[in-house]
Amino acid sequence: MKKLISTLIVILLLAGCSEKTQHVEEPVQDQCTKSVELRVAALSEVWSTAQYYYGYWNQMPEDFDWDEKYQEFLPRVMNAKTDDEYVDAMREFVALLHDGHTSFIPASEYQLNKAYLPFDLEDLDGRLFLKAASRDYEVPLGSELLEVENQPALDYILENFEKYVPVLTEPAHEIETVDQFLRDEKGKEITLKWLTPQGEIVDSKVSYETSSSV
Repeated sequence: MKKLISTLIVILLLAGCSEKTQHVEEPVQDQCTKSVELRVAALSEVWSTAQYYYGYWNQMPEDFDWDEKYQEFLPRVMNAKTDDEYVDAMREFVALLHDGHTSFIPASEYQLNKAYLPFDLEDLDGRLFLKAASRDYEVPLGSELLEVENQPALDYILENFEKYVPVLTEPAHEIETVDQFLRDEKGKEITLKWLTPQGEIVDSKVSYETSSSV
């Protein structure tokens, strides 16, 4: 298992979209700059390494087919138009192994169009509370996040972000999924509903704009 982990780390660190290191201040590319052949090779290396060295196939669901998953993700990797699309596909593919020690770690030269929400959340038994926020965020600390995009908050987060989380054990799985929610496409706007400590309902819109986590 240690051999699998160390091998995958090497593969994933090398499996970038960018052929050369770009300056941080340069604009995000509008297409994936690594060739289709190299992207397919990276996906194939992850598939074959896990195929021969992963030690927990007997714990996977009976209907799980690793070969079928490879075929499913192959067109996504081949047709990726941006670094973000490629990275997200690889993250999701690796997470299928449900191994908390194995994940896709983007190399530093990636040109990812990602940003953070201007706050941080605390997960208390499935209820999400505002534990930190930027100075200009007007929702009071300690408020409970009730809804995201008119869905129950945790339902929305799990539906959209748990596919990137390899660890299955709780509460680590849920906590990591909430952390994934805090970072998404830069400029993306979402609608939130909060319950303040004073019992008031606050509706707000917020964008992923912060360059680092709160």
